[in-house]
Amino acid sequence: MQFLQHYLNKEISDTLPSPEALLAQLVTQLKSNPKPEEAMAMLEEYGRHLEGLSHSELFAISLLSLAERTRRTECFDLWHQAFVRYPANTMACRMAMRWFNRRKDLESGLQMLLQVTPLRGKDKKETELAVLGLSELKLFNEIDSLMTQFLDEHPREQALRNRYILTLAQQERYEDALAVAADLPEKSKFSEAMQARLEEILEKSKLPRKNLPLRADALGELVATFQNRTVVERQMPQQGGAPLKVCFFTGQLGSGGAERQLSRIAAEMNSTSGSDRLIEPYVCVRHAKPELKSDFFAPVLEQAGVEVIQLNDMPEPDTHALIQDELLRTYLLETHQGLREPILNLAQVLKRNKTDILYVWQDGAVIIGVVAALLAGVPKVICNFRGMAPCHRPELMRAEMPAIYRAMIDVPGVAFSANSRIAANSYAEWLGFSIDRFTIIPNAVNDFTQLPLPKAAEDDRSTWDQIVTRSPECDRTIVGIFRYDDNKRPLYWVEVAAEYARRNPNARFVIVGRGKLQQATEERIRELGAENRVFVAGVSQAVPFWLEKADLLMHLAQMEGLPNVVIEAQIAGTPVLSTPAGGVPEIVEHDLTGHVLSDAFDPSMEEILEALSSLLNDEARLSRMAERARQRSCEHHNPNKILARTQQLFLS
Repeated sequence: MQFLQHYLNKEISDTLPSPEALLAQLVTQLKSNPKPEEAMAMLEEYGRHLEGLSHSELFAISLLSLAERTRRTECFDLWHQAFVRYPANTMACRMAMRWFNRRKDLESGLQMLLQVTPLRGKDKKETELAVLGLSELKLFNEIDSLMTQFLDEHPREQALRNRYILTLAQQERYEDALAVAADLPEKSKFSEAMQARLEEILEKSKLPRKNLPLRADALGELVATFQNRTVVERQMPQQGGAPLKVCFFTGQLGSGGAERQLSRIAAEMNSTSGSDRLIEPYVCVRHAKPELKSDFFAPVLEQAGVEVIQLNDMPEPDTHALIQDELLRTYLLETHQGLREPILNLAQVLKRNKTDILYVWQDGAVIIGVVAALLAGVPKVICNFRGMAPCHRPELMRAEMPAIYRAMIDVPGVAFSANSRIAANSYAEWLGFSIDRFTIIPNAVNDFTQLPLPKAAEDDRSTWDQIVTRSPECDRTIVGIFRYDDNKRPLYWVEVAAEYARRNPNARFVIVGRGKLQQATEERIRELGAENRVFVAGVSQAVPFWLEKADLLMHLAQMEGLPNVVIEAQIAGTPVLSTPAGGVPEIVEHDLTGHVLSDAFDPSMEEILEALSSLLNDEARLSRMAERARQRSCEHHNPNKILARTQQLFLS
């Protein structure tokens, strides 16, 4: 269905005819509810006309609705792309979230939804959109939190109140639904139709329930039952003894920095064999699928012989067979299936593998991993955090997190690690315990400058040659390497780049990466008329190639843990200009290995432009920074040292 993807990317044109006539025909065909083969034939017929038509949001959404009737898996990418382009479109929102739910990738769907509704809970339209998406994801606890906030601020809003009441009733939470109805201020009245629904809800509240109501605190209460557990940890393996079985657990193996670190450490630990082997690692993820772009680092683990287990490929086990305790089963039954299923599957895996240590990475995995490990009787659980706490990153916050996190602090055998002091301090302050409980282990980064470039660099060379051809007058290259998401600010990055290039004809800018905002970023470059000065290179398997071409790395993220790309740039001898996001000040020495801006949340364009000019116009200063950056980073992030510290964390 490439013609649909092309149409979704197409710009609105005044010179091409509008698709109104075809739209009327399409709406009629949709009402006929065509079968999959009929829908595909209709789509192909429309595809013959799309090149000569102007872009229309309504027509595009209608085409995707027809594509949905084909039941093809490509529809996931199409709806995802549509929601990126039309973030306020309710159909695009509904269907994108429905597909995330079908793919059992609730975390990615939730992050996307919350990023496009920053004013949810305050603005009515954004709240409606968020509730719609959360309903498709079946994240009812999140709806509770959102609607409590919204109705406190808008007590007389009836349409959303009605929708919330019906959502509660669908969950058989009849008393909660009636309580929300009773909170409607005096002088406001429900319609006759809604009043009739409320009477039905009242009658149903008197009948037996099929299901237990879902509660955000249920998993926290489950974890709290283990606060008096007795832990018998295995001793350090003796010569020739069985190594400790360690499960590395995270959500997926995409191209992010945390996934890179997990894969690198697990692979290195598995390289030791024979009687000297102390650790036997295996990796468990929710999914690692090419179609979800969640398998980027799977080849690294496969090459190292590390077993990878995908929970989404497993059927949900019998709760009664796996969990004998009735109270624990009740807590699980009060938990959304999207969490309950991976918890039970992971617990089953941990038991089957007689796991000694669960090493769980990132917040979304923690709420599954900690519960599963306790249910499976794993003696030691290490929660490894890579960025700021969820209270600072609302798109990562799940309703279950506060209760789980506060309960696990007092559970014997639960330990904490982080890759930066600022990340550790963020969690310690949020949860109210001492930072001394954290083990700080920086990211491990190989000195790739001593290695030959991978074969994949041939594609990058071709891209670079095209960039040079289009910008022959430029002798300065500034590179950004990041995922195209709101946190990395790709649109602002482009605006800064275009303005600096306008003032300095010898500078070109190149972005390496991919993500949901890539299309919007490319459109912004065209709007600014900067196509021959600001370039999109796409995703790369040969990041060192781009660092070698760069005079400077520009990194404008709002929030970070310990960004790998900043470390890698310095190892490559490339100075860094960055916001002070997360642990950046711990790895970039201001004015010695790079320049750290004054503000991460609202960096001034003039400050950035001034820093760019100061750095790029002083060759001697850049050379000094490059030398110190390389020396310091190679020492602090030496993989052998990091591996030894991680192993000590396991064995302590």
